[in-house]
Amino acid sequence: MLLIACTAFSIAIANAQTDTTTTKSKSTQSPTQSSDWSKMKSSEIPSSLRTTFQGADYRGWENGTVYRNKSTNEYYLEIQSTTGTTPTLYYFDRNGKRIQNPGRGY
Repeated sequence: MLLIACTAFSIAIANAQTDTTTTKSKSTQSPTQSSDWSKMKSSEIPSSLRTTFQGADYRGWENGTVYRNKSTNEYYLEIQSTTGTTPTLYYFDRNGKRIQNPGRGY
């Protein structure tokens, strides 16, 4: 009886442990971790998106990286911070209009 109780207790303790080392927040996870996103060459960026990039919010976009989602034709711009911290990400629809809250898990 004592052996059964110890075994049940051991199983309960083992199942109560959680692996926190692989948990990532959505804000730090790069969309490029999905295979749908591909890096674009500067010459491939559509004119509608280039027009949007002329806004003050996107200053320095020329030194950033633009990615396109193959399945949705949406884009995101990644601009590295000058202080070396986390890059800033901006999302755009297929027409070059900014998406404030993509909400699609990327």
